[in-house]
Amino acid sequence: MQLVVATEYEEESAELERFLGGRDDIRVRCGTVPDVAVECDFMVVKFYLAHDRYGGYPRPGEAQLLVNTREDGLPKKIVATPPFFADDNSTNAKDVKRRLREMLGKSFDLVKGANGEISDASVLVHREALGLDSFTVGEMAEAILVSID
Repeated sequence: MQLVVATEYEEESAELERFLGGRDDIRVRCGTVPDVAVECDFMVVKFYLAHDRYGGYPRPGEAQLLVNTREDGLPKKIVATPPFFADDNSTNAKDVKRRLREMLGKSFDLVKGANGEISDASVLVHREALGLDSFTVGEMAEAILVSID
């Protein structure tokens, strides 16, 4: 699996490159979603946006694979992040970071399972589109690294 981690801002892109650039399985891009989604096989999308746009119904704790038939320039395979259970609503920083790691981990695991033997499929994680801009670039990068290994 090849991750494409992107942001709309050059400064954050440079920061992501510092945190993630040494890995062969991660590419960092800068730009809007349609610009950076080129040649990506999958895109991770927040569950409520994914289901609203591409169909299906959220299932707590479970990432889902949706098919993009909209011809909107985004990848054909959309990974809807797992919504959290209603009783998992702590705002404690440690819990929030744990949920971020779980969200990414379950999304990446779904891609690995859906992809079978294709190990070079690319997965787009766009910072702003996924709503990860409430985390520092370092927190986001750490969660990505923990979630893909």
